Amino acid sequence: MGASIWQTPGGIQAELNQINDAFIAFSHEIFERVTNAPGYPNPTDATERGIMILHDRVWSPLIRAWQAFYADNKGWTDNFWWNHAPEAESYLRQLVEVRESAKRLGMNVQSPTPPNPGRSILFDPEKNVFDESYRGAKRVVEDTFDLAKVALYAALGVGGLAVVIAVSNRTKGGR
Repeated sequence: MGASIWQTPGGIQAELNQINDAFIAFSHEIFERVTNAPGYPNPTDATERGIMILHDRVWSPLIRAWQAFYADNKGWTDNFWWNHAPEAESYLRQLVEVRESAKRLGMNVQSPTPPNPGRSILFDPEKNVFDESYRGAKRVVEDTFDLAKVALYAALGVGGLAVVIAVSNRTKGGR
């Protein structure tokens, strides 16, 4: 996963490709397990039935959703601004959860463990360079407006004081 704060669109795409590779590897593995289950498509063994239910109700919708997301964000221009990191991280977490569920159901998962989203600077919302830049710029603008307000109030105060002094001088001089 990404090692640099300054990820390029190509680096971002490489991370998406790693996640996609993990999806594909597990997809082949669970499909093989389900279709080779004794009694497929209606296995009598509880373990096989549990894995088949996981495949049909959880894995199939997840892989379809991931494939649509990956197709929509597959390319250099799609990743110029990394604005879909939370979605990619969510899909990765769901993949890990499905793998863990399959293991609990008795499936011997052999595909490589997906990359850890915590290692990527882009998947870490506290260190996302674009978000931090936006927050910093927003603080500068807010501070500038606050400073401008203080300057305006000070100018009004000084101007008001000057008017009071001028009126006071005229009234004293006019008697």
